[in-house]
Amino acid sequence: MLKKKSKIIGGIAYDDPASGLSFRSTKVTTLTFNGNQAHIGGTGKVGKTTVSFTVDAIDNGSPGTNDFFSIHLGTGYTASGNPVTGDITIH
Repeated sequence: MLKKKSKIIGGIAYDDPASGLSFRSTKVTTLTFNGNQAHIGGTGKVGKTTVSFTVDAIDNGSPGTNDFFSIHLGTGYTASGNPVTGDITIH
C-alpha cells in the first residue's frame, strides 16, 4: 500500500516594529492541529539570515482578542500574547 504524502501550503509573516524584527517563512515543514490549536514549524528569513521557527496559535472564537499567538525563532527571539486586532481562525 502506498502512503500518499500531503503538501503543506502556506506561510508565516511576522513583524515586531518595536524591535525592528521582520520575519518571513520560506518553508513550512510541520503543521499539526489539536482542536482549536495549531502548531507550525519550519525555516524562514530574518533579513538575509535563515532561521528555524515555531508558531503556536489558539483560536478562542470571535472577535479574536481572546485568541493566543506565540512565535519562537532560532535566533533566540520569542514573543507571545493575545492579538490586539484581527482574529485567528483555525479550520
